[in-house]
Amino acid sequence: MIWQGDGWPALGTQWRRDTSSKSASFYSNADRVLMDQVLVTRLHDLAKSHGSVRLCLHSSAQEQTHLMVIAQTADHYAPPKKHPKYGKWIQILEGELSVVTFSDSGSVLTNDRLKPQQSFGCYIARGVYHMNFPLSNVAVFLEAVAGPFVRQDSNLNAEWAPSGADVRAAKRFRDALLLD
Repeated sequence: MIWQGDGWPALGTQWRRDTSSKSASFYSNADRVLMDQVLVTRLHDLAKSHGSVRLCLHSSAQEQTHLMVIAQTADHYAPPKKHPKYGKWIQILEGELSVVTFSDSGSVLTNDRLKPQQSFGCYIARGVYHMNFPLSNVAVFLEAVAGPFVRQDSNLNAEWAPSGADVRAAKRFRDALLLD
């Protein structure tokens, strides 16, 4: 089968769609997940047509370890946030990704460029405001955090940054980071 009923390319029976997620997300149904270039390319292609796609290698939001392979396009914006209960590991698989950390007041602390086989990973400690966004047309990356995921407890968005509701303000905020 090439297409599932909801219009998403079939990822096979190993994956099920998370309809409660903000972005297109899929959980694994398997006890073992093998990541290969075919799956990375499929994610890359899905992101080009849908903006952002997330494959959760774990089976549910209640798992203690969350490993996600995420593909995002260059126009993706998620506001800076911090995780009060856990740190985060980000590792680039394909493309280029900017990872920015901020002080509690919104000053840029670091602005790192991740590229495969160069500076390919970044750990962000618990309680540090951060955001990431693609510098290439599409970036595919691994994100690892502790679970379980409880939306209201897991992510605290920065009050000093655009929420994303105002697309122009979000673009200006992100573009200013490109100059740093």
